[in-house]
Amino acid sequence: MSNFSLAFAFDEPSPPVVVMAAQAMASELAAGRALSRGHVTRIMTEHFGGSDALGRWSVRDAHAALELAQVQYLKASDQIQLSSPIDEAEQFFCSLDARLPTQSNRSDEQIEWQQFATPPRLAWLAARACALATDELVLEPSAGTGMLAVWATKAGTRLALNEISPLRRDCLTAAFPAARVTGHDAELIDELLDPAVVPSAVLMNPPYSHGIERGHDGRTGARHLRSAWNRLAPGGRLVAIMPEWFDCGRFLAGVKGPVGLRLNAAVERAFIKSGTGITTRLLVLDKVEGGNEPVAVRTNDLRQLAYLVDALPARASLEAAPEKSSLPARAPFRLVAAPRRPLPTPARITPSASAIGSLTYQSLETPAPLAPQVGHYLPYRSSRIVIDGAAAHPTPLVESVAMGSIAAPMPEAVPQLPDGLIAKGLLSAAQAETLIYAASAHARDLRLPLGWRAR
Repeated sequence: MSNFSLAFAFDEPSPPVVVMAAQAMASELAAGRALSRGHVTRIMTEHFGGSDALGRWSVRDAHAALELAQVQYLKASDQIQLSSPIDEAEQFFCSLDARLPTQSNRSDEQIEWQQFATPPRLAWLAARACALATDELVLEPSAGTGMLAVWATKAGTRLALNEISPLRRDCLTAAFPAARVTGHDAELIDELLDPAVVPSAVLMNPPYSHGIERGHDGRTGARHLRSAWNRLAPGGRLVAIMPEWFDCGRFLAGVKGPVGLRLNAAVERAFIKSGTGITTRLLVLDKVEGGNEPVAVRTNDLRQLAYLVDALPARASLEAAPEKSSLPARAPFRLVAAPRRPLPTPARITPSASAIGSLTYQSLETPAPLAPQVGHYLPYRSSRIVIDGAAAHPTPLVESVAMGSIAAPMPEAVPQLPDGLIAKGLLSAAQAETLIYAASAHARDLRLPLGWRAR
């Protein structure tokens, strides 16, 4: 009998097509060539195997590829660093701007979700204002394609990147393979992010007036900022690009704990290449007690803004940040053991068999009729269940007309409850209905050992 072995070769998964198109565009930028709109169209058509007219790719794909190309080019370039002199940086960004097309044609999704990539020059200024240190953890809650993150990685930091768009998450994973990439709603980044992720710096350019849950809402950006601020480590620095209408005074008044505003700069027409002339606000906040008077300015001169950024106070030491609890030191003391005494064995309480009973109800083949509509709502009624002897809910319940027009499914499970909950009115009919449907869902979906059933 001959011995043999089987060798399995697993190929590395191919990168998304949009990433490969971005790599081709980045090569053009590295060679000093311009990327016109026609040039971008040709590269996209070649990589996707057809034109946008044939539905092979979209404007959204093209913009993601173009933005990622800039990120890859900037990441690899040795012509620009966060520490580059201001005049040299200005020449570099002017040259780059001249070789990029304006994103004048935008998809509905980009407009709806306000996906405007941070311009490289403004992103460089924001990261420079953050005064990043090697190996510190930087959080970007709405990372997009990585326009801000690229400067953090060039500074040698560790990255925690969050982005709600799957396409843009693919771009982040390709550009920053060592980064931790998540897909949470950034409005709740402090609530949803792993508690172990405690950044000492935050760079952010959030959506200004559109949230996942609330839709169009002018305070969306403020909620993003507050959640990111809550996650920032004590002593850390947060740099945010916010809308012009952002009320910084109101935000600071609502902050609990130490906060120091360092810079509040209205920046005009910074997003022209991204397809909008909106004025934005560059904020620099330290999570320490306020010190010097903040610098407030309005300008369209990014060179002037760079000098203001360089004049910002140095960041506080994280080790000097106050601890959450500081108890006074006490002299050591000695514990003296008391004589051991046997502990009494607690009496075992066994509930009587009659303490548990079935929640009986009648199922309605024909849904209960709707009550008269009041405004946009209907008085709530149980559409499929009648529970004998159950009390009405102590407060009026309503449901939308749309919800009320759809009858609930027929339940099957019979929950087991302590006796007297229904008879004594401790559980209303509406609350009991919720238990019935919960038990039905568990009986249907919960996997139990053979012979067991959900009760």
